[in-house]
Amino acid sequence: MSNHSRRDVLKAAGIATGIGLSGYGLSTVENGTVRAAEAGTSGTWPMARNNAQGTRFNDDAVSPVTELETVWTWNGDEQGLEAPPIVDDDTVYVVEVIDDMDSGVTQLRALDADDGTERWSYESTFSRGPPAVAGDLVYHQTDTLAALDKADGSVRWEAPVYLGNDPILDGETLYVDGYDTEMETNVLRAYDRRSGDVQWEIETEYQPNTTLVVSNDTLYVPWEDGLRVHDAATGDEQTLIDQYGAVDTAAVYEGSLFLNSDDGLVALDEASREERWTLPGEYFEAIGEGLVFGNREADITAYDAETGEEVWAFEGISRNEGGEPTVANGAVYLTGLYPNGGPDNLLLLVLEATTGTVYSKTPVGNREAFATSAIPVDDRVYFGEHHIGWSVRGGKDLYVLEGPAAKNMHAIEIDSTPDLDSTDFDEGDSVTLDASGSVDPNGEIVKFEWDTTGDGEFNRSGPKIEMDLSYCGYQDVTVRTTDNDGDSFTKTIRISTK
Repeated sequence: MSNHSRRDVLKAAGIATGIGLSGYGLSTVENGTVRAAEAGTSGTWPMARNNAQGTRFNDDAVSPVTELETVWTWNGDEQGLEAPPIVDDDTVYVVEVIDDMDSGVTQLRALDADDGTERWSYESTFSRGPPAVAGDLVYHQTDTLAALDKADGSVRWEAPVYLGNDPILDGETLYVDGYDTEMETNVLRAYDRRSGDVQWEIETEYQPNTTLVVSNDTLYVPWEDGLRVHDAATGDEQTLIDQYGAVDTAAVYEGSLFLNSDDGLVALDEASREERWTLPGEYFEAIGEGLVFGNREADITAYDAETGEEVWAFEGISRNEGGEPTVANGAVYLTGLYPNGGPDNLLLLVLEATTGTVYSKTPVGNREAFATSAIPVDDRVYFGEHHIGWSVRGGKDLYVLEGPAAKNMHAIEIDSTPDLDSTDFDEGDSVTLDASGSVDPNGEIVKFEWDTTGDGEFNRSGPKIEMDLSYCGYQDVTVRTTDNDGDSFTKTIRISTK
């Protein structure tokens, strides 16, 4: 059995990918047989950024990356969703706009995850963000904070606070930052999530408008004067990190505290608060698989979380507001539009997280809308359409896609001598191709086969081959790897001559 870690496996350059779409910067590659995914340990995406640390990372998901197909859609009253869906085992929660801006009426709907059948709904006013779910309660932000029974949507407890951000759950505590309509003041408050009893509260001079972060008994509050740091158990303010100017967003990942600030993207040691690195002008959107994903230098750029060094950048999707990336199963999920024309649809793009290799591009949805973030849970991906400006548009409001998971895919690496990227080949030259660095994350690769003519017939074998380039133009070369369980995967490269 292989002793490689999951991260070592994914760092192998060039991972086996699924069917691409030609004409959009992709060559067509073939996908091998994927074993049925085991039941995931994470059947939920319970709050806006999935966890109290604010990463948008689903560490244990076995979500699909290729061959994605729509299994069901749901459509409400044509106004679209105001936030990404929330998934809790067998239920999907969506917040839909059902009236115009004058009334601001929204509807929280609980849908059966199997087929989209509505279980219950709860009407509210000016609820923009998604709910949060824990145990048998759903926490919904509206002109009040309501804790609803998951079974039927009835109100279990309610508090007179209008939230300026998404509710955050950490253990048995619900943290909110909002405006208390009875006290007529801004408050930072912690509730017992079951009873609704106030554990502590602080009157604040600032108007909340961003998502809180909780990590290691510490509550972080981004604000225009910096990052306010509180004791999560008592609410006592411990310090103010203000040397980077205003802080818009924060997240904690593997011992580092990340800030989107006036100075750019800043990484601090969470314990000491000492600066690790800064990227002026950059802005993170998601963190996971050892990487920080930003969007200022390209459509999406991956940086090493420890050093801040750029790992890869990708151009090839037209991003829209509200479609922040999510990370799961060694992949990054992005929603947006095809650039420079293309199918008249929204685009669900899946990239291998550590290399930026395209797993798949799936056209789905209505090009005239905007896409929410894609939510990867178990063997499905959920995302919705939302509409800036409360405008009425057509299309479906929620899409649920399904496909095989990628836990067992081989990380196929093809090295070449001379190097394909830096060499201009002439007809008659020769090249050595070496796939011996490829890795099976759950076993070992026992067979290598090559199709050197592009006709679908595998005419060579062995981890390393030498081939003569007896043509003028280009040739697709495919290697097929087979592991000790009998599963096979392929990777195709293109070699051009002049």
